[in-house]
Amino acid sequence: HNGARRMTNRRHLISANLVMQRGSSGVALTARWRSIPGRLTRISKGRSGVWGVNRYGHIYKLNGNGRSWRRISGGLVQISSGSSVWGVNRHDQIWRYRGHNRWQRMPGALHNLDVSDSGHVWGVSRNGQIWRWTGRNWQHIGGRAKQVTVGPSGVWVVNRGNNIYYRRGTYGDRNTAGSGWIHIPGKLKWISS
Repeated sequence: HNGARRMTNRRHLISANLVMQRGSSGVALTARWRSIPGRLTRISKGRSGVWGVNRYGHIYKLNGNGRSWRRISGGLVQISSGSSVWGVNRHDQIWRYRGHNRWQRMPGALHNLDVSDSGHVWGVSRNGQIWRWTGRNWQHIGGRAKQVTVGPSGVWVVNRGNNIYYRRGTYGDRNTAGSGWIHIPGKLKWISS
């Protein structure tokens, strides 16, 4: 299985192509790393491209050449790229990108959000409440979290104790609120579906 993963350091975005190979002695994971100029604190890759924000709240989109960034108007502290691009600013205001350097203010207040390549949006408020965008409004989902992710592997959260939970019935990026949380052994600070 091949996949691209990106992470940041203080000066550059690091891009890795991870290659999993099966052999007689098991599975080997190899990576080829390539540095891309930029200083980002958050990054997201989805159908809408690779987007990031820096510590000043400036928003950037990776150009098609994969080596340079274009600054986008606005100010966010967290961004998510899926079938569309959503983000939150330092005042927990929610914004959806409309194209051509235009943003649409969305209702509600979130501290963290994620949008899938199928257009499903989930978020977490500053007090840890979990929310799901229905296309018209936010549906409250029981439980508490500090971070949420939605995608092909379903909806997952990490809570303040770094405990991991999966939302039953959401696998395959289905348009559903699911039913109940399943605790997954282990501890994480961040998760991605």
